[in-house]
Amino acid sequence: MCFKDKEIYSHLWKCEHLEQVYLNMIDKFQQYLQKLILVNSQMENVNPDNIFKEILCCKIWDFNKAYNLSMLAKGFIHVNLVNLFTSYRILDKDRIRLLDGLVNKLIFDFKIFIWEYRNVKLADLEHQKGINAKMKKSANKSKLVANKLDKIVSSRWELWNSLVFDKGGHWSNF
Repeated sequence: MCFKDKEIYSHLWKCEHLEQVYLNMIDKFQQYLQKLILVNSQMENVNPDNIFKEILCCKIWDFNKAYNLSMLAKGFIHVNLVNLFTSYRILDKDRIRLLDGLVNKLIFDFKIFIWEYRNVKLADLEHQKGINAKMKKSANKSKLVANKLDKIVSSRWELWNSLVFDKGGHWSNF
């Protein structure tokens, strides 16, 4: 979308063109995490503001770091999240289920906030450039022989998307 870098998974998390979109997604995700801890904490008189402050201190929000939110979407749980859940006395049996649900929520949010938004913007760009479905079909037919490998990769991509988004799998299964 920005035409500056290759559109790969990690770039979608930090593309300046999508900055407001993923900042909005992160804000909603942080609020969801706050409610999740508040509802599942075994502590009495928990202050929601304190939870939110601790969430903001987790080292997963900076996309310039090696571990960031995109790694959580791949199923890698940062120790800060585990410690956060532990500090609010969320039971071990609940912690695993909640962290797994958190990963699935993030994957779903990525699909809605970033991937679908990107697809709508790409369709708008194609429309502005005068590219229509007939032109795309005709371009694909001329490359039929050369695209056998692409077809295999595409079908695997569709299968992976189905497993990840529709069936609740994880990015790490790719």
